[in-house]
Amino acid sequence: SQWPDAEALVTRITLIGLLVMALSTMTLSCRDDPSSDGDGDALRHKGFMLQFATGLGFYNISGEGQSIHGMTLPFSLMMGYSILDDRLVIGGGGFFDFVPSPGGDWPDNSDVTQHILSLGAFAQFHFKPEGGLLLQAYGGFGVLDNSEGGGIAPGGPTFFLGGGYDWFITRSLSVAVLGRLVLAPMFVDGGSFFVIEPTLLASISWH
Repeated sequence: SQWPDAEALVTRITLIGLLVMALSTMTLSCRDDPSSDGDGDALRHKGFMLQFATGLGFYNISGEGQSIHGMTLPFSLMMGYSILDDRLVIGGGGFFDFVPSPGGDWPDNSDVTQHILSLGAFAQFHFKPEGGLLLQAYGGFGVLDNSEGGGIAPGGPTFFLGGGYDWFITRSLSVAVLGRLVLAPMFVDGGSFFVIEPTLLASISWH
């Protein structure tokens, strides 16, 4: 498949994420005490959540006698709703992990970039609804493509497991540091590849 403007897509995703952050911040009321809401109740994850995350990662693709690896720029956008006394958020979203310079069994003089694009279901569990330690899980379908195009892009199930720590900075906005491990078996034309990608991200969530 053809993806001639991967770099432009990365820029657009980044700008959309920054716009979401800016709009969320602009809609918040100024408060003297960020540890409680207007009625004096402790802040907690409740209701709708929209989360944007980005950071750095490292991926490795193995299979068919090849091994490709490189640094990644991961982006994700997730949304969901809190249930179970506001401890569990369930919903969906997707992620786009961009590889600007693949290495390994990749031609050294190649200007081709790679990316993983996935859409799926998402869950986030909070040990305390007021914030703190959390766990994440994701399952969906994705494709592994490159900017050169041509042929059919490998595709298959994509998963990640993760965890981190979050805290509120305003009544409706929280930030977090997250670690995720992406696992993705990919299949094409009778062949198979396996992608593994640990990532470290910073996220901002609107509630």
